[in-house]
Amino acid sequence: MNPYHDPVIPYDLILEGSEAPFAMLEGTIITRRQFFDEARYQGLQETSCHPLINVHEDPYAFSLSLLGAWLMGGMVLLPPDRSYQRTETMKQPFQGVSAGRFGERQHPSGRGLRHCSDERLIWPVLHQEVLVAYTSGSTGQPIPHIKTFGMLLDGARLIDGFLGGTQGVTLISTVPQQHMYGLELSVLLPLFCGALLSGNKPFYPADIMAALDQAARPRALVTTPLHLKILLDSGLSMPPIDWMVSATAPLHQDLATVLERSFDAPLFEIYGCTEAGSLAGRRPSGGSSWRWFEGVRSYREDGEVFVEADHFPERIALQDELTALDSCHFTLEGRCSDLINIAGKRNSLKGLEAHFRAIEGLRDVALMIPEWGGEGAVARLVAFVVADETLTNQVILDALRHCLDPVFVPRRLHRVDRLPRNALGKMTMADLKALLDDLPKAFGSPDGA
Repeated sequence: MNPYHDPVIPYDLILEGSEAPFAMLEGTIITRRQFFDEARYQGLQETSCHPLINVHEDPYAFSLSLLGAWLMGGMVLLPPDRSYQRTETMKQPFQGVSAGRFGERQHPSGRGLRHCSDERLIWPVLHQEVLVAYTSGSTGQPIPHIKTFGMLLDGARLIDGFLGGTQGVTLISTVPQQHMYGLELSVLLPLFCGALLSGNKPFYPADIMAALDQAARPRALVTTPLHLKILLDSGLSMPPIDWMVSATAPLHQDLATVLERSFDAPLFEIYGCTEAGSLAGRRPSGGSSWRWFEGVRSYREDGEVFVEADHFPERIALQDELTALDSCHFTLEGRCSDLINIAGKRNSLKGLEAHFRAIEGLRDVALMIPEWGGEGAVARLVAFVVADETLTNQVILDALRHCLDPVFVPRRLHRVDRLPRNALGKMTMADLKALLDDLPKAFGSPDGA
């Protein structure tokens, strides 16, 4: 019998090694039993605060709020950003059942010291809806997607299998837990698969290096292409690590090879989406194809790509364009909203940006096609770049001409000091349009491009 189907499970059966480490906080080991005790204690303090909007940046405080709500039978909402306006908007559909507080808890003052006398925990059943994740809203308004406990549990186990097992591995993450990738890798792998949660949430290169240096081995870095490029350009020496994993945007094969050589560790990449969670993986230095995780199946119907898996309540439509190589492998062409057609030739904006990022000295890039002209107007690609002063526009354009069809090489590069990215490295279309509006008319119009 699968114990996760039983709504009431003995304490030790859930913990599966209750004295095993769960987290490393400021040099102190927190065992799984200590974490579960404190999570239940915290959940008992605010049983009326459900649904709960979990806005914690601290990974441990986030995990306590998450599990505390689940053990009390509650639903957790993950905001796509932590702005006041966003959380107020999320509260509106639930005001009748939330008691107005929404679990916006303070950081606990004492960790791992509150042992619950009741050794039987209320554990969610597989089909129970326990979480609402929101899309980033980069192309519009964030869209909510409900997750069952089984989707989260089995999704974490599939990631664990792809990475070769994460038990005992300390995970240093730069990714917010409110994002599905950050949630699965930095919280659910420790919760369900025995990885160690880190109390650090570093952002800057020196902080990332320090967090890795403080973590015991085996240790791994959970991050994004943006952070990896920043780390590479920083010139700082990476402490020895066992592996790296990236998601949110595809890595160019050449850049992945340089990263592995520079940091002396294998780099893995995960493909997924808010709707379904993590679905496939690859080692980008080894080629462009992806492999579906075990049990994930895909098919095309009426021009859309759908995925199915035993832990999904129903099939899920993907927002990406894929090319199936066989039943297990595929190539990613780009998001449907990301695909462009210039002079009858198709490409992906993200795929094109990967070629830019492979250029040494080019630190960041964003591409877009403005909505200029009327019917019959020729589309023009606009590029915003952040680059070293020693890297000239001509050198960038020459490098692009070696690897891209001429129609996808911008006629002009617009240099900026920085791009308005969020913690995931994403930008909204509104942000890009604002950059475009700031350009001098001679540069921003099709005639002056």
